[in-house]
Amino acid sequence: MPNYQLALIRQYCDTTKYRLSPEEKDLLCKVLENPAKYDGFISRVYTENDEGKDYRGSWAASTTQKFRIDIDSKLSIHEWYRRIVDGDEDRYEWDHTDTRQILNILKRIENEL
Repeated sequence: MPNYQLALIRQYCDTTKYRLSPEEKDLLCKVLENPAKYDGFISRVYTENDEGKDYRGSWAASTTQKFRIDIDSKLSIHEWYRRIVDGDEDRYEWDHTDTRQILNILKRIENEL
């Protein structure tokens, strides 16, 4: 089974610089073995609210993130990121293609898969 998993993972991910644990292989294969279910899957919106005080006084921040799994010739995860600190807003979008980054995101949204 592990040889099959690694062969499948290598079709979609660059594993040359990583050693994957059995749990990481299982997680990647869960997604890769079910492309009809997970290609285009969009996670719920993750929100984190912070507040505190610094030398300028009080501050408040809100961060939201959302992820979409894309399975084509390669596995990638698109991330939407938005952070608002005291009314100033930053928005970013990334396409994660690095195997370790993908695994970190999959671990974060694993309960939704």
